[in-house]
Amino acid sequence: MKFITATDRYIARLVAIPLLSTLAIAAMLLLLDKMLRLFDFVAAEGGPVSIVWRMLANLIPEYLSLGIPIGLLLGILLAFRRLATTSEIDIFRAVGLGYGRLLRVPMLYAIALALVNFAIVGWIQPFSRYLYEELQFDLRSGALGASIKVGEFNNLGNNLTIRVDESRNQGNNLSGMFVFAESKKGQSLAVTAERRAVSAHRRFRGHHLAAVEWHLGA
Repeated sequence: MKFITATDRYIARLVAIPLLSTLAIAAMLLLLDKMLRLFDFVAAEGGPVSIVWRMLANLIPEYLSLGIPIGLLLGILLAFRRLATTSEIDIFRAVGLGYGRLLRVPMLYAIALALVNFAIVGWIQPFSRYLYEELQFDLRSGALGASIKVGEFNNLGNNLTIRVDESRNQGNNLSGMFVFAESKKGQSLAVTAERRAVSAHRRFRGHHLAAVEWHLGA
């Protein structure tokens, strides 16, 4: 007698369809809800739009760990509801298949998905969450190439503020700059460069400006 019969494959197909549908719908709803807040966050920080998709990708394991138990429950319930409403479960019982035998496939699903969920929660989710927090920190610190808003005071860390009157070449060439910096010892420096071009490297690490090169030509 084969361990996996046609009946098992039939029940497995009935469970798989609502299971996968529930996972897809749950992931989409959770990602859409998070996407709106991430767009607001990235826009407020002046970062590139592409960072939103990277942050959402790192949230998928967390949402899968939440959706797998719900999807499995709905898949089993809907599969056996169909068997009950179409009287197929009565046919299985009539040919000698008990409830324990019919629950073989759902139990196999439960064991397999429990192992998958354990791997996600134990290894994949912590790593992806770390990457998500790293992207969030880099975005706040400007390490992802955050754009400098023209005509506004831009706080680039705890001790550095820049205001730009004009930006060209996708923010690489700045002019009419006002820079205010303060050291840890309390010393402050304010510099104004009107009518002079400034080339700024816009990658920042740990709230420190990586490089600012002043072109003091006429």
